[in-house]
Amino acid sequence: MSELLDIQTITKICELVERESGIHLDLSKEYLLKTRLAPFIKKHKFGTQIDFTTQILANPKYLHEVVELLTTNETYWFRDDRLWSILQQQLIPDLLDDLIHNRRRNVSIWSSACSTGQEPYSIGMSIMNEIDKRGISKDYYRLFRILATDLSDNNLHHAQKGIYSSAQMQRGTTEDHMTYFKSTHNNCHQIHPELGQIIEFRKLNLLSPFHYELDKFDLVFCRNVLIYFKEDMKNEILKKIHNTMESDAFLILGSTEAILQDQLFTFEPRYKNICYKKRLNT
Repeated sequence: MSELLDIQTITKICELVERESGIHLDLSKEYLLKTRLAPFIKKHKFGTQIDFTTQILANPKYLHEVVELLTTNETYWFRDDRLWSILQQQLIPDLLDDLIHNRRRNVSIWSSACSTGQEPYSIGMSIMNEIDKRGISKDYYRLFRILATDLSDNNLHHAQKGIYSSAQMQRGTTEDHMTYFKSTHNNCHQIHPELGQIIEFRKLNLLSPFHYELDKFDLVFCRNVLIYFKEDMKNEILKKIHNTMESDAFLILGSTEAILQDQLFTFEPRYKNICYKKRLNT
């Protein structure tokens, strides 16, 4: 089976994935590509390299399946302790204070690459916990809106169902978080409906002109995503994200990601430089 995936074929697959998703893969990911594509090749019984590449090019369904296989990445709850500590202790309380004192009418948050849902649900749990901790009306839940988007249909289907195995739950949750879940059959856990109500899931490709179709956001999460794009595409995505943000909005990236486009964003020292603030007049 691996003989179907020679260097030339892998290079062609990488080009197709980048064309469809913008995500840059290369021969350094050869083992990952072969591992993820092996079940696909077996399932569809491709016999030759020519058959394999020709079928993918000719059949949108096959191409979609390949893109799904190669662009889905593992995730977990409350990823990056430092980020969530500052988010829960400073940023979310500040946003809630703005609502309480009528400095904002609502708060819109965008999780731009939500994968199987752990990030937006983690955000939602943090918001609800802060409201509950203060003992104020649960009506404040509905003043927060989280849009969660992803390129993958499979990811979005999983996220919308909000059902997670015990193994998935062990990756980042604590006993305190279990109040936001209910147990289901087969030792799985499902998101509480009250949490699900503040989150909307939607398919979105970051290569598309999404800045024309989205509302304005107060807080944008684009974590561990830009590292998969070439520099020119990354800059274009950042420009579009900038256009979706309110004048006082913040952008949160992954811990290993950085922005060199200082004409668009600047570090926010108030939150210990975990996020960028939108620059105006750019």
